[in-house]
Amino acid sequence: MQNSQYEIIIEYIKSLLCPDHNLPIKYINYSTDVKIGNRLICSQCGKNGLDGYFEIEAAIHIINQPKISQPITNACLQLSNYIDGIKTKVDSLTNQQIYFLKNTQNRQGITKFQEETQNYSLSNHNEKKTEKIIKQGKDAIENSIRYLERFQMQMLSLLTHQLNQFKNFTEIHKQEYQQNIFVETSIQDYEFFIYSSKFLEVFTTQDNQINSIQTIESPKTKITCIIKAQQKQMFFLGRQDGIVEVYEQLTNGKYISSHQIQAHSYNPSQNYNGVTCIITNQDNSEIITGGQDTLIKQWKFRKNKWNLISQLSEHTGVINSLCYSLDFNILGSTSQDYSFSLFKSSQDVYQKSIQEIKQSRVNTICFVTSTKFFISLNQDRNIYFYQIINPLQQQYQIEQLYNISLNEINTDIHINVQPRFYQQQNLLIFQSNSQTYLISDKDSNKFKIILIEKQNSLKGNIFRLLRFGQLAVQVYQKNLKYFLSLTQFE
Repeated sequence: MQNSQYEIIIEYIKSLLCPDHNLPIKYINYSTDVKIGNRLICSQCGKNGLDGYFEIEAAIHIINQPKISQPITNACLQLSNYIDGIKTKVDSLTNQQIYFLKNTQNRQGITKFQEETQNYSLSNHNEKKTEKIIKQGKDAIENSIRYLERFQMQMLSLLTHQLNQFKNFTEIHKQEYQQNIFVETSIQDYEFFIYSSKFLEVFTTQDNQINSIQTIESPKTKITCIIKAQQKQMFFLGRQDGIVEVYEQLTNGKYISSHQIQAHSYNPSQNYNGVTCIITNQDNSEIITGGQDTLIKQWKFRKNKWNLISQLSEHTGVINSLCYSLDFNILGSTSQDYSFSLFKSSQDVYQKSIQEIKQSRVNTICFVTSTKFFISLNQDRNIYFYQIINPLQQQYQIEQLYNISLNEINTDIHINVQPRFYQQQNLLIFQSNSQTYLISDKDSNKFKIILIEKQNSLKGNIFRLLRFGQLAVQVYQKNLKYFLSLTQFE
């Protein structure tokens, strides 16, 4: 609204008179909780209290301020323009135009052409044309879904709050368990999953409380790992028998098992005890699995089932950890064979680019940019940051940048908790035994451990953010008992 329009509205309201005191209107309350007759008052009425009231000039400017930020407005406009483009494409598919306009000068040639095309259409029943239209329609729908998923991630980026300063965490809910449990969620979710060797339970967070919404019967074999899909209401469950089980959410909010993938070997005599880790790409069309059979496998969802695309056999020990680079062009892996590897994406499959041998088992790997990552070693007090210095070459070269010292030795051999980097918060979460570390490079060029006023706030051995970073859920052990804790940032 232009300034001249503001002035017209302000002058009009000021020209009104208070019916009780016959004085000019000076204050306004635009809350819907206030009766219409009491929203405009004069200076005499204001002596009874101005709670919720504003002077006319200030109120008009507040009312007409944009309700959402400009970046979100731009994103919504882009979506609107894209939908208009899709509508145009659909209209063109459903309203096929004739080849030539009827007012053309070459009437005789056009008439002949129309007769031939009509006979062709009658004899072929428009089958090929119909198939083409259907295919184009399907392509338009698939492209729209991809665009909407990208739009969702863009909105997440705009809406997610930055965790600028950490002081402490306040526990707002606690729940006790008699056995060790694990937790998984994604940052945009309001729900999370708890699992142990015997059960899997789905919880939601409302009014800062934890509410169970579904208990899923645990498979006969032990659950070894779980990963929540990034953009869809689905999750992937790794099992000791080598099966990856896919769960998808129905419209009633309940999850059901939709697919089972025989991903890795199960042979207790050879210590092949199934799936050790799972990761999924941005649109959840691909999963990468690692197993105790030393193999890494790439799966893609095609023709309503999960298909094995490639198999990587560079490691000779159990696969401990997997991670994508932030642009999903690089796959990183670590193993109990004392090595970590980087694989470059090429024509939809991954090819080994480099393998580095270390002095002990490599427990975890986690990318913090498209070319920077860190690793952790067994029986080591440090985590080590690396950079790929020639990312455009097929064979990578890497250099170690620096290391961060921890307060205790990382002695995890079988990794139950993978590190996680939250890009929007610029926050790395790393677990070492029973200690959680929050690490960030916000105030410098190097990642550093963020100091918390009360270190026991991070007593958990599992720590995950949810509800766009407003809450955290963690699991910790105390006196041989296990506790699930919901915390919020102060």
